[in-house]
Amino acid sequence: MTWPKEGLIQDQPHDRFEARVFEVDGDGGPAGGEVAVFEAWRTDVDPEEDVPVFGPENDSNTAGRSSSFKRRGPVFSRAEGELWREEWIEPRDSSERVRGDDPLEPVFYVIDAAGTRESGLKLNDQDIGRYLWFDARVIPVLANRRGGGLRWYTADTGSVWCSPDDAVHFGVNGLGLINVYAYDVARLAQWQQRIWASHNVAPDGAVSAELLDAQMRTRPARTRAPEADLRSAMNELDATFKSSLGAPLFIVHEASEEIFRSAHRFRAADKDGIFALAKDVARLTADRIDVGVLQKIVVPPKGEKWGSLKSLEKLLATRLPPDEARAMVAPLVGIYELRLRDAHLPSSEINEAFALANVDPAARPLEQGRQLLESAVSALRAIFEALAPSDQAT
Repeated sequence: MTWPKEGLIQDQPHDRFEARVFEVDGDGGPAGGEVAVFEAWRTDVDPEEDVPVFGPENDSNTAGRSSSFKRRGPVFSRAEGELWREEWIEPRDSSERVRGDDPLEPVFYVIDAAGTRESGLKLNDQDIGRYLWFDARVIPVLANRRGGGLRWYTADTGSVWCSPDDAVHFGVNGLGLINVYAYDVARLAQWQQRIWASHNVAPDGAVSAELLDAQMRTRPARTRAPEADLRSAMNELDATFKSSLGAPLFIVHEASEEIFRSAHRFRAADKDGIFALAKDVARLTADRIDVGVLQKIVVPPKGEKWGSLKSLEKLLATRLPPDEARAMVAPLVGIYELRLRDAHLPSSEINEAFALANVDPAARPLEQGRQLLESAVSALRAIFEALAPSDQAT
């Protein structure tokens, strides 16, 4: 199809539609364009200060550098369009969104250990360099709303949103609380601020070190969250089985996507949440293993019935010593047994399941969630390394 160089424009009495096509590179930027990169960071970050307050930037508390490059690589075409519609809407007495009126009921946040409260109106200022603290349960409340989501950047930082255009950069501190730069929350719409404010708590523990690294030092940590690696670890293992056995290891289930979205450490923030998280991970791993594929290679002796994880262990034992195969599958077994918490297992069995899953029962809830996910990812990748052809293993 040939597009006019000036684009497509259609005018109607109350509508206007514009569409255009232009060349971009693989990252979506202008093809062949010059790019200037400017990097700046704060030099007055004190990691020992629990409740830091950063003043306006100036030459004495910032440093920076710049560079440039030219976009190269394959060229693609991007098509985009916009529609404007004129429609008369009767005004209200107060118009926060269109006219920019101040809200009738401002949202307030606790800003220090003394319980001092400040309004979102005042915090909506980039020169006020404060951080806020929130209960970790705010993350699933936001992410689980229609249009919400969660993305991980490093082991302890990511972004969360309850509206697609309003992602907020957050960090998890050493006590399992959520830190967010105050301006990032205060600039949101009032309905979103009310969700955040309902989980606001007084400062406790220092600001997330990885969040400060990213936002103030502009040196993001080179760590990874297990939540970001769970799916890829399973896909790698699936691909190995498909190439060697002609069928993937994991059965596709219609609920898998929803379970992946909920398989994060914040599931462990509620009472007994670690067991709910274990159930989700077990549903993604043990419950989806195709036993039939495994037992084409390792056939149970007559009179014995092997479950999915026992069958996987027996397959590994064709490549490894039996003790190593059992140890490799043990974390997944521990996670599977933790899901049985609802069956009122004796405490001794629960402690044994924690040990198999490499989860410290005395750790803080969010740390337990992270440990459980790290254990699952490590086990899946170890199994991949054991079963993958030498040219695929890393």
